[in-house]
Amino acid sequence: MLLNKRQKDILQILENAKNFVTVESIALSCGLSRRTIYTELNVIADYLQSLGNSLEKKRGVGVQLVKSGQNTFGRTKKDLDLDRNVVLERRLKIMSYLLFEEKALTYQSLSDQFLVSKTSIAKDFEFITSVLTEDREINLVGERYGTRLAGSEVGFQKAMLRFNRFIMDHVEIYSKEMMPHHLDILSRYYGDEIVKTCQNIFYTYIRENISVITDHYVQNLLSSLIVLVYRCAKGYHHKQRPKSSEKFFEESSIKILEKVNLRLGILFSTADNLYFSRQLVLNRFEKGENQASFDDFTKKLLVGMSQSLKVSFLQDSKLKQQLAEHIPAMLYRLQANVIVENPFTDQIKREFALIFNLLSLLIVEIEKNYQVIFNENEIAFLTIYFQSAIERAKINKRILVVCQMGVATSELLVNRIKQALPSLDTLELSSVAELEYMDIDKFDFIISTVHLNIPNKDIVLVSPFLTEKDMENIKIAGYKPSIISNTKTATKCHHLYNFLTEEEMILNAAFPDKKSFFKEFGRELVERGIVKPAFIDDLFHRENLGATDLPVGVAIPHGNPQNSLKSKIFLIKNSKKIKWGDYFVDLIFVICISTEDRLRSKGLLSDIYNIIDCPQYLQLIRKEKSASNVLNKLYGGNANG
Repeated sequence: MLLNKRQKDILQILENAKNFVTVESIALSCGLSRRTIYTELNVIADYLQSLGNSLEKKRGVGVQLVKSGQNTFGRTKKDLDLDRNVVLERRLKIMSYLLFEEKALTYQSLSDQFLVSKTSIAKDFEFITSVLTEDREINLVGERYGTRLAGSEVGFQKAMLRFNRFIMDHVEIYSKEMMPHHLDILSRYYGDEIVKTCQNIFYTYIRENISVITDHYVQNLLSSLIVLVYRCAKGYHHKQRPKSSEKFFEESSIKILEKVNLRLGILFSTADNLYFSRQLVLNRFEKGENQASFDDFTKKLLVGMSQSLKVSFLQDSKLKQQLAEHIPAMLYRLQANVIVENPFTDQIKREFALIFNLLSLLIVEIEKNYQVIFNENEIAFLTIYFQSAIERAKINKRILVVCQMGVATSELLVNRIKQALPSLDTLELSSVAELEYMDIDKFDFIISTVHLNIPNKDIVLVSPFLTEKDMENIKIAGYKPSIISNTKTATKCHHLYNFLTEEEMILNAAFPDKKSFFKEFGRELVERGIVKPAFIDDLFHRENLGATDLPVGVAIPHGNPQNSLKSKIFLIKNSKKIKWGDYFVDLIFVICISTEDRLRSKGLLSDIYNIIDCPQYLQLIRKEKSASNVLNKLYGGNANG
């Protein structure tokens, strides 16, 4: 037996409790009804019994987890977990045969393949039926040649959506070292090209229509799009037309599927379009109550970001309305410890790093007042709102990147441009075929890997791998990254000048890992009177939101300004690379900004990103042994000498 995510959350509450817990308190913690909790407790009780443990229930008192010293038949919990994972992997394989290879399977062939009894295979089919066939639109049918799935196209796509949710709820079958991102898991079944194309197209749609789709349904909708595209690519289409949707969502569906057609050459029927528009309607944003108690949070966010970026977000009525509708649900989720998967978090962190990190710094200050702990998925949603506001104010540039190569090459090109030209500007990817359907006038600049003939538009031709010569050509063509500030830059990295001196640089550190670094270096900061002891906890807390490492081998940890006594930026070069989050790093910028200097955070972060985005500067820091030589180059010299 396996538990779903909700059941695991309830079990975690029981394991953490030292005594009886009331059903009412569990319901409040999980944001569920008491009836649902009672139902889930029955499932959990059966699960615990399989481990040799039990669930004790007392009327008027509550429930309590009772553990035995040894599991059933003298086997350890680790052994049983291993057995369950083997069973899970077998069932996933059988489901993939049924859904993706559309095989007719016999008990005997499966018994021979997996070296288990036919009784075990029969139990597998019972389990698979419970996962994939919740309604009568698809069923397992037994025929002369074996057992297969049969049903309508709607039924098949619903079954695939249930399969997607199931595998994402059970990623524990992978070791920590091999733990894939959720979309990487889907790529194993639907193919990397389909998954990444759908992700990129839907990301653009969400970014432009952030208030249309309810945030906690974004993952579900992306999954629906992937399933639809996969099935249509195999020649399966919807036959029955659903009732007509609202015009906006019908047009949205057509635009999304047209982009897929232009990039992958997959055809969609009218019924396919209407089906996906119906999915958009079912997952749309529904306004909740605007409660005055959340106004203070919204105002602090708007004021803080306005001051940091020197942009009057308080005058943007659309942004204020969007945040007023988004924040109550967001805080309720955080208070109930409900994590909403944002499939675009990594992309948002990469494309809008400055906005994301400014929000992270600001939220660390105000989250304690609301007794919640933010995660990077929620910060990423907020980032889109503020980036959209910047685009509406037309204080940034929109760049169109035209690439006729494959998905992976296109992503690589966009990432290189973003790293080489750090700013608040927006990059949008397009194929040549899509240009005919795009409003080219809304873009300020076009970069292309193929020759284009567009009247009255300057186009810079680059290699798909973006060489140094290409970057020079982009700059010669007149592109200058947008900087939201009226301050003229007199010297390089001038914001850092008073905050990063030789005293704040360590070029010969030898920390064995991230945990040791936080503890030892944090202790040194406390002893020097730069931060309060709580700052060390802040560093760990910020990493729990999402690791602060970057692919170039640099990390940028920071703490709550309220726990910084002095404003300093530290640059540490470690003698060897250490595992941080997703990457190994050897250069660490530690940001200590006091409350008094919080308005300087945007300028300081901009300077740090300018250093990180310059390969010559990173090479200089890694090779140079003299702090004064490094600073001379950063504050006015040339990285190449």
